[in-house]
Amino acid sequence: MPFEEAYQESVALARKTLAAMDPEPISIRTGGRWEGNAQGEGLLHLTFWAGECAIRFPEVEIEVITGPKALKLTEQIVILHYLIHARGVPTTENWITFRHIPSGMFYYEPFVKRCIKPFTAFFGRHPEILREFSRGLPTLSSVGLGDISLVLRPLPNIPLAFVLWQGDDEFPAEGNILFDETISSFLPTEDMVVLTSILTYSLLDRGRNLLESTRNFGRR
Repeated sequence: MPFEEAYQESVALARKTLAAMDPEPISIRTGGRWEGNAQGEGLLHLTFWAGECAIRFPEVEIEVITGPKALKLTEQIVILHYLIHARGVPTTENWITFRHIPSGMFYYEPFVKRCIKPFTAFFGRHPEILREFSRGLPTLSSVGLGDISLVLRPLPNIPLAFVLWQGDDEFPAEGNILFDETISSFLPTEDMVVLTSILTYSLLDRGRNLLESTRNFGRR
């Protein structure tokens, strides 16, 4: 089955599941904001990455409020699955690697290929860009993890930590992406790979754009 068709079916199934659920408790468990009536008609507002979306109930249609004009099917799936699976437990700031997530070993090779390797390859060569991105954001420097780190929160209850150990003449740079130990209370493991890859490539795009603009400025 082509990926596009499979993604569409996943979206349709998630929408059907959510249509049978009460949106107000969902908003509490997910860290969203419900604007609607007792009959379950209204909008559930939710931050996603650098923007905000609203899910209209009972139709379960996602509307972009701020950020990208349209969401990819994979992004819609992550948001819908988050609404379904979130249990609302508080985060602990106890960080774990992907290997320690249930079924993490099963998805570990795709996770490394799609997330850790691209992150480390680019920012290992350009650590100054990651350091620039980390300004004003939470980091893991207080617990001694990495030379440079930043914590992003793509969904209200899901923090992700991008960590880089800088290389030198003897050893190459190393990177990792860490999760709060509560992550399995909010998303299935397969969706964690998708969500992390979305953030990774967004960081890479921003990094390349900054690098290009810096080089262009230097040529003037």
